[in-house]
Amino acid sequence: MLFRSDIEGVSNQGYRLISAPDLLLPAEIAPYLPVGFEGDIFWSATLASTNERAKELADKGMPTGSLAIAETQTGGHGRRGRSWQSPPGGIWFSIILRPDIALMLASRVSILAAVILAEAINTETGLRATIKWPNDILIEGKKVCGILIELSAQLEEVNYIIVGIGINANIKIEELSPEVREAAVTLTALLGKDINRQRLLGRIASRFVNEFPLIFDDNYPDYLNRRRQLSAVLGHSVTIEDGGRRFTGKAIDIMQNGALKIELSDGTERVFESGDVSLRLHI
Repeated sequence: MLFRSDIEGVSNQGYRLISAPDLLLPAEIAPYLPVGFEGDIFWSATLASTNERAKELADKGMPTGSLAIAETQTGGHGRRGRSWQSPPGGIWFSIILRPDIALMLASRVSILAAVILAEAINTETGLRATIKWPNDILIEGKKVCGILIELSAQLEEVNYIIVGIGINANIKIEELSPEVREAAVTLTALLGKDINRQRLLGRIASRFVNEFPLIFDDNYPDYLNRRRQLSAVLGHSVTIEDGGRRFTGKAIDIMQNGALKIELSDGTERVFESGDVSLRLHI
């Protein structure tokens, strides 16, 4: 396992630990990673985007489980190119996955990612995180975590998948812009205290490495059912905008490929792929 950061020792003098800052440094995360973890960890104080950094690393051959971590992002973004504010205190990282699968199975990664994030946040905090389709993580109806999945494929085979994760962790709510505060929340604001960021990141990365192979075998139905159980939208009225058209109905199921099935007001059913659609939840 390779650790890289912008912290360097003095030649022939080694290192001396004066304090343990709240940084997502490789050595602070390593204790929470599984034995035999083979990924490389790349830490930066600031990056434009951890996903862009992870893609550069993947193109250079970095193995499954490799992490690109930043304390802040200057150009973080989510689905449909939406900007993502990434101040200090959050958890901003991307993980490289290299499955030997057909392209048609890649959508299962979205199911896995959403389940891992919601369950890990719930375990770490004792809060109740749910999943707004396709893969935003909500607590008390507000967004606490976003997931951006990108892949490289050739013909019908996947070269690698990048899962970018942004968690509003140890951030004071006033550090977010007023427009973001309306729809977002932070773990610090909910708990009234900071969490152990290193432990949460390490445990999430561990789960990806350990559980990633399981979604391509007989275990997948279990993850899909857990995704349904954690859903913030199933059983509720939603409005979906797709290609300039608007549809309102009741969300009734998450399909095998992660698509959302809704029942329209006229009783007909329609299935929506995540793609470029947007969803508004009515509660």
